[in-house]
Amino acid sequence: MLYKLYTHNDLDGVACAILAKLLWGEGVEIVYCNSPDDVTNHLLDDDNRHCDLVFITDCSFDYNRLTSRQVLNKVRLFDHHATALPLADKSDYFVVKTHREDGKPTCGAEVFYEYLKNRRGFTLNCDWFVEQVRLYDTWDWTKGSSKTPKYLSMLLYTNSINHFVDSFVKKLKLLRLSELNVFSEKERTILEYEESRQTKTIDKALKNCYIVYAGDYIYGIIFGEYDMSILGNAICNKYNVDIAMCINLNTEIMSVRTTRDDIDLGKLMKEQYSGGGHPKSAGTPITDKAYETVKNILKDDIDIFRRCPK
Repeated sequence: MLYKLYTHNDLDGVACAILAKLLWGEGVEIVYCNSPDDVTNHLLDDDNRHCDLVFITDCSFDYNRLTSRQVLNKVRLFDHHATALPLADKSDYFVVKTHREDGKPTCGAEVFYEYLKNRRGFTLNCDWFVEQVRLYDTWDWTKGSSKTPKYLSMLLYTNSINHFVDSFVKKLKLLRLSELNVFSEKERTILEYEESRQTKTIDKALKNCYIVYAGDYIYGIIFGEYDMSILGNAICNKYNVDIAMCINLNTEIMSVRTTRDDIDLGKLMKEQYSGGGHPKSAGTPITDKAYETVKNILKDDIDIFRRCPK
């Protein structure tokens, strides 16, 4: 059998690719996507007639745009974003879970992993690895003392996705991963350097942050290519803003973060920008809709945003 996997391009989504490679090897074709809109466009444009099943992990899609497409009969969805919950009512093959039975928030890799173990005969023990991914993706790692979840994400962004996937497929086949052996000596050296560089990058980015008042919220806005997982929280805490926003003019991606419990960024990004995500962490491609919305927020600073290719 031949499978297709559309998955998010962050640590959680890439972990899904690693699990798929461990089970199916060369029998799975993987496409990395940055948003539900991206997944939808792939499903509309790609020729998936040769695939027996099409898996979508750690991301969702626009069901209404695909109702007349034959590929929908092949789709198996495994997501954990609250914005994808309505899809769970569309098919028994669409699994969307935001929390585990113990009440802790889950992640796409964990939802997919449970399916592979229970329905696809996956026998390799990846519990520790999947938990590290969950800890990072849900930000639960900040409640403990281990930085391993953070370092996994850092390592991903210092490598190509394919290199990271191949590396951890080999590790998980050969080792029972733990804090002691998850990183090689070379990787630890790289991570030490990256953490030092990240600290300097954050300090520099904070000095170039725009504070903008718009509607009910105060925004801290930066332009550039940054890992918002750490920087977003730093912006919110330093400037006491409601929403930290990073606009990447090269990749045309916008990422947002908040530390407030009463703001649902996933819902906000879906409704106003055609994006999605979690309550405190979300994003969107810079579509025309996103462009117009941010243009209204920036107001006097719009000349800066006009540098973004439309």
